Amino acid sequence: MIDPKIDLTLFHYDDVPPNTSWRGADRLNSWSSPRSCRFLEWMGWYNYGVATRLLGHYRLFQHFKADYAKSRHDLPAAQAYILQYRARRVKHFLSRIMVLLVTIIERKRYPKEAEMIAINQQLVNDSTSVLYDFLTDADKDFTAAFLQATLRIKDPSFFGRPAAPPTIHVQINQKEENYFAHQHNTYSATQINIQPAIKAGAQGKDKGIFSKKQVLILFDLLSTFKDFDSIDYTRPAKFDGYADLIHALTGKGKLSIRDELNKYHNHKLYEWHSPGELNQLINILTQLTNTFRNAGFRSFAKLIDKKIMELEPHKKD
Repeated sequence: MIDPKIDLTLFHYDDVPPNTSWRGADRLNSWSSPRSCRFLEWMGWYNYGVATRLLGHYRLFQHFKADYAKSRHDLPAAQAYILQYRARRVKHFLSRIMVLLVTIIERKRYPKEAEMIAINQQLVNDSTSVLYDFLTDADKDFTAAFLQATLRIKDPSFFGRPAAPPTIHVQINQKEENYFAHQHNTYSATQINIQPAIKAGAQGKDKGIFSKKQVLILFDLLSTFKDFDSIDYTRPAKFDGYADLIHALTGKGKLSIRDELNKYHNHKLYEWHSPGELNQLINILTQLTNTFRNAGFRSFAKLIDKKIMELEPHKKD
């Protein structure tokens, strides 16, 4: 039975003859039972193209999430799924074997499946924010999440390694220190860098893309212009609309944007509590002003410079 939530025409490729029949592909892409999805994964069907690779992760994640909810868990389901998938490296070995067989049987020097395997490894190892956002947003609107993930995979920045997350120093008691040391020794081999889990300013974001906080600051500064509405942090009921708009501008996951908006529900956007947080806030504003100045928007860059000058004197306190 075809899944009513998924438009199977999304997996019809344009670079094929117009009279191509998609009946067989649609039948396989509509399979949604656990056994069928695992069979397609092991046989390499989901490595046929970018679209089917995303579909495969969506199908497998639905079954993983259902099992994951039945027991105690410490991580978000999407993060746990990526970790579990990455740990099962035998899949990658079998996929390479399938590519080798295709190369020999069909005499292809550069089989497309090899590209898909590399893309899949990038999704689960380096560009995990793309897969994380897709999995978390797909239940709400599969088509929108699918199209956004496809665009991000085809963007050249997809192949770059994400920036390392910042080092965060916290004070903990001796009991907590022993616990965290044990956790680190046990799980350090399976750490994963997923962008939505990064909360510190603009670090960990895609290169050349504004962070969620930078976009919020942008709207705050735009609100100083005549007749430009500001974000109302006192009305959480409006956050879904704000999240939709910021998602459309940045491609960031809507749930992570909601989290960012909730952070400032009872706090000021420019609030800081330590010299490190102040420096980070100034760096966020500096990136904004440099981007707008380089694009020729000097008047708006001066507005951001004014905000920086208001913060600079506090560095001496």
